[in-house]
Amino acid sequence: MMTAAGEDSCCGTPARWSMALLLTLSLSGAALFSPSAGLSVLTGGILAIIHFLWLRSTLRAMLAVLPANPGRYAALRFMARMAVLGAILYLLLMSGFFSPIGLLTGLVITLFTMVAFSFRAALRPGA
Repeated sequence: MMTAAGEDSCCGTPARWSMALLLTLSLSGAALFSPSAGLSVLTGGILAIIHFLWLRSTLRAMLAVLPANPGRYAALRFMARMAVLGAILYLLLMSGFFSPIGLLTGLVITLFTMVAFSFRAALRPGA
């Protein structure tokens, strides 16, 4: 089985690490603050991971198929992703049940994971 760049088999994929970090932070938020805070972190993290996986599938499709106009294809998919994420976040925040700080914490989980993977790749011998 081939792995993509940055997804070597010894440390798993960024999505798996994001899920592990998400579980840790949401359980910590529920235990240290409130169940609502933990649920907010969990919801934000799930949205971020889905967003990351959607982005990755878009890039893989672009590279595999090479559409006639890749710029337009990427821009259209980007706008669709942002519109869907924005609408979901709006509905979650307007419900009043989810903490904005908890959602934000969950949304940055993939960012932390990507930064960690980037540092790991940059500090690896032979990089």
